[in-house]
Amino acid sequence: KIKNSGITKEELTRTKDRLRTSILLGLETSNSVANYFGRQEVLENKLSSPENELLKIRKVTGSQVKKVANEIFTKDVIKLALIGPHKNKKELEKILNKI
Repeated sequence: KIKNSGITKEELTRTKDRLRTSILLGLETSNSVANYFGRQEVLENKLSSPENELLKIRKVTGSQVKKVANEIFTKDVIKLALIGPHKNKKELEKILNKI
């Protein structure tokens, strides 16, 4: 859906709000703040304040989301793993061909 028609303003706003809330609630204790900065230092070798991350989130546009979706959801990149009996291979191929 996102590849073809993008997302609505409401979906983008709701997603940004959830992400901001998740970040802020995740920084309620001094231990979680230390973990936030420690993870950045170890994994990315740089530090970015929560305020800076929230600003980046605020700047994301619907067209950017659609562009990234088109880069990620391609037949060359997407992987699929199935568990269980799947007797109708054609149906699965039909789903994958929509990508």
